[in-house]
Amino acid sequence: EQNRPNTPGLRQALDDCLYEEAKQSQRRQRYDEVLLLLKELHRRNPKRPGLDQAMGVATQELVRRYAEANDYFSLRVLLHGLATAFPSHPVVVQWESRLKEEAAALLAKTQAAADAGRLSEAAALSRRLASIWPQLPSARELAESIHRQYPRVAVGVATPAVDLTPNR
Repeated sequence: EQNRPNTPGLRQALDDCLYEEAKQSQRRQRYDEVLLLLKELHRRNPKRPGLDQAMGVATQELVRRYAEANDYFSLRVLLHGLATAFPSHPVVVQWESRLKEEAAALLAKTQAAADAGRLSEAAALSRRLASIWPQLPSARELAESIHRQYPRVAVGVATPAVDLTPNR
């Protein structure tokens, strides 16, 4: 493409090559490779027939894996990438709906724990809620309310303690 960009059929051949490589990676269940190749193909030719479906299949599999691992941040990044390429893609709609429902149920549990005075539990639920769907309306306000009542600071150290005397 750099040296002979006007070669007849070159662009189509390279696009076809990317698609075939993606299919080969899918057969090997290397969905991260599939998505990488399809994103490049989308950059080159966003109107290629079947590209939205192929990206949906790869994204669906990776999202499922991230959900099983409770890696909601990576899951949301993948969904955002697919939504950027194909707004309102069925995979995005399905998973965002699922995450919002899960977060709404968790919000109710968090509120119930806070109302019952179980602030430690409410704080833990609030952190989980923020990891699943941080944009949920009223979740931030509830988390701030819980934090005002049950402030918590996490401290990390890089070296082991030399003096084990209490209060040191």
